[in-house]
Amino acid sequence: MKGLLISGGTKVSEKTLLENIDGRYIIVADGGIKNLIGTDIIPDEVLGDFDSIDDVGREFIEKNNIKIKKYPTKKDFTDTELCLEVLLEKDADDIVILAATGTRLDHMFSSMFLLERLKKENVAGRFIDDHNEVRFISNEEVEILKNNYKYFSIVPVSKEVTLSIKGAHYDVEDFKFNRYTIRATSNQIKDDAAKIKIDGEGFLILSKD
Repeated sequence: MKGLLISGGTKVSEKTLLENIDGRYIIVADGGIKNLIGTDIIPDEVLGDFDSIDDVGREFIEKNNIKIKKYPTKKDFTDTELCLEVLLEKDADDIVILAATGTRLDHMFSSMFLLERLKKENVAGRFIDDHNEVRFISNEEVEILKNNYKYFSIVPVSKEVTLSIKGAHYDVEDFKFNRYTIRATSNQIKDDAAKIKIDGEGFLILSKD
């Protein structure tokens, strides 16, 4: 089963929403319902402590008879993590998380590491907003296609990683660098695709501008 988790960060465009529905089970974290107001997209459920949903959001939920599950404000999990747990309980093996970036850096950075959890549980996971896509890569070789994204960057999570890149403007082979230096930022795919091999762990970030 494929899942789509809509978080409560900066609102994404309807275009981004439509590009990522793809027959997915849609679950919304609390105030993330703002992303669906004014669209014809109806989620399967909304959950959270409902402390960031305004009257318009509540009306949208009631009007469309959307399933809700309410949690106390004081809890051990963020609303985004609660949504993720529901999708994993439903045996989702591919999860896209939308609208998890924005002005709250504490939520954004902590949520990004949910991608590491998904990787370790063999679940495909991606963060997507209107400008970026984030994946967690770990001791593997990946191919990225030249599509809507102009740049790609590798941000190490391991203290040190070894990186090989082919098919990009800046190719490297067995290049070692650590997480407190900026050495793999704003590369570009030269032709149709680029291959990245990483020994270690990090975030692969694709950016449009």
